[in-house]
Amino acid sequence: MSVLTGRQIRELVFSGQTLIDPFDDCLVEPATCDLRVFHKVLASPVGDTQTGKVVDLRECPDGYSILPGQMIAILSLERINLPLNIVGRFGIRSSMARKGLNAFGGVQLDPGFRGRLMMNLVNVGPRPVPIYNEFRMFSVEFSKLDEEVEQGYCGPFQDQDDFPADQYNYILSAGT
Repeated sequence: MSVLTGRQIRELVFSGQTLIDPFDDCLVEPATCDLRVFHKVLASPVGDTQTGKVVDLRECPDGYSILPGQMIAILSLERINLPLNIVGRFGIRSSMARKGLNAFGGVQLDPGFRGRLMMNLVNVGPRPVPIYNEFRMFSVEFSKLDEEVEQGYCGPFQDQDDFPADQYNYILSAGT
């Protein structure tokens, strides 16, 4: 198993493999590819409020500030489509972690996975951290397996395009 370089990621995409969609060549790093935030965010209640809210980042030209102690759920703008010989790992970009965001989520992407990536974040820092529509937030690393797997991922998050119902319930009602 070997980690794909930025050049190898580009070669896969340009050869017709829909690894990342939409693909933006400017987001490719030496051995990873950055992914951006989708416009829909789930934000937990803060302070005295009892319910959280669904935030549309397209309606927030100044961004949305994640307050200290607040939890949010985000999706990637890009959809991932892994062939049966590629595995992935993803996480928050280090620039965001240094601002106090702590990420929770499934970091492993099994061969055959298709869909948007979801991540929960908590601001454990002392200051609000703004995020913006299509903001570079994730970093994904791809590794090529020595052979194809017999069965690709077929779990509940296959073809994920929105947050699962339990995520809406958990985050939006966290204050009750």
